[in-house]
Amino acid sequence: MQTTKKIHYKNTPLFFSEINTFIPSLPSRLSLEKKHTENRHIKSYLHHYNIDFVNTHIAKDYFLWRSTVNVSQSHSKKPSTTTSSITTPSITTSSSYHIVQHYWQTAKKKSKGTVVIVHGYLDHTGLYGRAIQWALTQGYDVLSFDLPGHGLSSGEPASISNFDIYSDILEHIISQHQSTLTKPLVALGQSTGCAIICNTLLKSEQQKDIATRLFSQAILLAPLVRSHHWRYLRYVYFLLRPSISSIQRKFVRSSHNIAFNQFIQHVDPLQASRIPLLWLGAMEQWYQTIQHHSQTCSLPLTIIQGTGDTTVDWRYNIPALSQIFTHSQTHYIEGAQHHLVNESPEYWLTVENHLTQHINPP
Repeated sequence: MQTTKKIHYKNTPLFFSEINTFIPSLPSRLSLEKKHTENRHIKSYLHHYNIDFVNTHIAKDYFLWRSTVNVSQSHSKKPSTTTSSITTPSITTSSSYHIVQHYWQTAKKKSKGTVVIVHGYLDHTGLYGRAIQWALTQGYDVLSFDLPGHGLSSGEPASISNFDIYSDILEHIISQHQSTLTKPLVALGQSTGCAIICNTLLKSEQQKDIATRLFSQAILLAPLVRSHHWRYLRYVYFLLRPSISSIQRKFVRSSHNIAFNQFIQHVDPLQASRIPLLWLGAMEQWYQTIQHHSQTCSLPLTIIQGTGDTTVDWRYNIPALSQIFTHSQTHYIEGAQHHLVNESPEYWLTVENHLTQHINPP
């Protein structure tokens, strides 16, 4: 069982020193009767990440809660050397995560729907202010959550054994709040968040029913299937897995936005400093899932990809996803790097225009 993680911060702002005692006191589910904009801890958090959209009158209300999500997984036992030809029974393991979720209601008179944001690896909701602000100004409510091991949620930092866990959590969150969220629901993912959205739609044999029930459309920013350095990372994973559990994270430039790059490396207290090999294994499993997937999905899909991206192998990823998602449309942004949500203004403006075009069809 996963337990609530003790969050340790670098360059810790004063208010974060109390966060470990504050998070467990959050309500366990979304209640539109309980607003949180007056709580001093939350106000400090929102201010630190510049996502206090109620104060700027872009959002009418903001809600924060933490729910427990139980996830079960089946694993095949490894056969012994003497019985390698014998099929062995599977074993089931379960994990419990405390997932922190955020919900903004647009200040527009009537909501057009809800944009569900699924952030990327090593990210968290606090870094997605641009996307949140864009959706709110378009007249959509916004639901976002911190993945396990990320942001304010529990779990081993930056680690997961299988992307199915991410997908199960996403589906659980949507199902739990079906009666509260304004329809239609639009999924918006960045990098690993895109993989989570796609995996959620593909992992069931009844994928078309799931697609209809969860989202009306999905928008993918720089989607992950395999990484730009996937051969090297695969080598590292299989070479080091027997002896170590993680490697030191190297902060690389993922955006032309210098302020953003400096913020995540030197200022953001919610950044992980190490990359667990377990997560690299989960990414390899996801790549194999796409490589061998034979079914198709008709959910409308919009892909936005920068040609200056050196984080994901986009030349492989886009065709691979387009073969599965037969109603996909791709927009390439010349020179844009990986973290499109936090690209410099000249690139973000193009991203924003594509987003607006697809979320508000003529």
